[in-house]
Amino acid sequence: MNKSIIIRKAGFYDSKRLSEIDSACFPPEQSSLEEAFTAFIQNPSIEVFVAEVNGYVAGYSLFFLQDGSSDELKLIDDENFVFQIGSVAVDPTYRGYGVAYQIISKSERMLLKEYETSSRRFISEISPDNQPSLGLFHSLGYSQTEELDNYYGQGKPALRFEKTLVDSPFARFSLSPNINN
Repeated sequence: MNKSIIIRKAGFYDSKRLSEIDSACFPPEQSSLEEAFTAFIQNPSIEVFVAEVNGYVAGYSLFFLQDGSSDELKLIDDENFVFQIGSVAVDPTYRGYGVAYQIISKSERMLLKEYETSSRRFISEISPDNQPSLGLFHSLGYSQTEELDNYYGQGKPALRFEKTLVDSPFARFSLSPNINN
């Protein structure tokens, strides 16, 4: 079956469907209600994108905009934004069709076009046990930069992955940090 994947910004009318996807992908203590998605979509510091497969909302990505004021993210300077990928979820029915890859890569490009500085750092925290996500982020050009102890609770670490996209008329590529440098 041929699947057409379209990535677009989420609207309020998507909140219920995004909550359904979230519930199908995450345990109850980690999933978000419809009201939470409505609040995310309204928040100017959060960008939410949806993936439509043949016209049906099959997944989403949620990015938090960090403006350079967070010491925790060890920003290089205050002129470049950092986007923290807060969540990516794909309806289990649509897994295996490249939906997660498309929603992240196209969301990154859409964010580059929307915001006016020349480079962006993208980060994501991933459980070391989440092999599909680890493979996905590696395939997208992200590199592991650090391990965060107790990120998901006592004894539950996360791995921080990062990549920097540069947008210019002459180059469209990623600069992934090397953990060994």
